[in-house]
Amino acid sequence: MVGERITSALVADALDAVGIGGRCLGPEIRMLCGEALLARALTASTARTSGQPDGDDDYAGLKALLHGIRRGDLVVLATDRSDEYATWGELVSMAAVRAGGVGFLSDGLVRDLDGIERLPFTVFARGTRPVDIGGRADVVGLGDPVVIDGVSISTGDLVAADRDGVAVVPGAVAEIVLERARGKALDERHFHEALAEGAPIWEAFERFHVL
Repeated sequence: MVGERITSALVADALDAVGIGGRCLGPEIRMLCGEALLARALTASTARTSGQPDGDDDYAGLKALLHGIRRGDLVVLATDRSDEYATWGELVSMAAVRAGGVGFLSDGLVRDLDGIERLPFTVFARGTRPVDIGGRADVVGLGDPVVIDGVSISTGDLVAADRDGVAVVPGAVAEIVLERARGKALDERHFHEALAEGAPIWEAFERFHVL
């Protein structure tokens, strides 16, 4: 699905059309690098640990998450909007790419953007901070449902994410929502074509029902 031109706006409209509202994340979660994507979620959460690295494996949960990534996965990591540490960085992005992952989405912070930008990998988060996650938190609940900005997200849910924001489609209705989104995308393409051929804009609105 990566590369398919189905935008978050089209998905949000399709969710409205089938009577499912409240499935878009808040505006603070934005694209920090990469390209728009349409991908399946792989979910997990973070939990606070001791507060400083203690010599044990401070990244055990994070490593388990990386081992769980499959081709086409978008890692979705809920942090309860933590500002204490960066949840993600360049090295884990490299591992995710090797496993076939396409991106990372979090309500937390990330680091190493200069390095991540050189990878074929998309990152959505609230911002950046150079503080490492090691010893401060670790990843738990791999594959368990999470909640970000009041939106419940389960592994296997469909996520449309681009510069407009993030829309999340429950897996159970993904096919019908995608069908609606593709239908509207086609109507909008015909609308643009009609305008290019000289049709009056209000006539094109009436013809293609895009507004």
